[in-house]
Amino acid sequence: MPSDMLKKLLCLIPYHVAWGCTNSFWVYYILGEVVHEEQGLEYVGIVCVIDFSASLAFSYLGNKFTKCASSSQTPMIIWGWLCMTTIGLLVLTFSNDELGTRRRIVGYAITHGMGRAVYENNHKAVIANFFTEHETVAYSVTSFSKTLTSGVAFIYYSFLVTRNYYGGTVIVTSGLGLVGYLVASAINKREVADEYTSMRSSSSVSLTSDRTSDSLMFVADYF
Repeated sequence: MPSDMLKKLLCLIPYHVAWGCTNSFWVYYILGEVVHEEQGLEYVGIVCVIDFSASLAFSYLGNKFTKCASSSQTPMIIWGWLCMTTIGLLVLTFSNDELGTRRRIVGYAITHGMGRAVYENNHKAVIANFFTEHETVAYSVTSFSKTLTSGVAFIYYSFLVTRNYYGGTVIVTSGLGLVGYLVASAINKREVADEYTSMRSSSSVSLTSDRTSDSLMFVADYF
């Protein structure tokens, strides 16, 4: 794998780490403690349905928006970062009693669903666009990093004493994920520009060569 592609891959991994931390936090703390304790076990299933439905709906809307935005995934990636950051901030802002009301839990589930849609749909489209020749390798590495982070995050959260560390972890990792994506996007734009310049130079040289050849043939025919 070329060095620039490796740099892009390393820059994209933090976003997958961020989603691994966010999703584990959602399952471990929000569903496992907040929803379970404040609304009961039966409401956990309802929240999961809301989360999944929001993800499907936003995936459809996100695809429509991306087509209108000249196929740029950056606005949607930024939206995904906002969703993850909001999930962390709400824990720092509200107590479990305040967060566990049905109205806030529904909004929380919709926010998580939108973040899931960006990760599963838009961010994976970024990988396909950035790694046209090494797509399988990129998918494998990023998926492994997300899965590994999810498992480690469950263990990490179980040892934390205060809930503020939960939200802080989500906020910090999501911020690093956004920065990593923006750096990877800048590298990819530079690669595309260099490739375009190289193609124009090659076509110009080819055109000049063809004209020179035609001139020589004309002179040869004349004499």
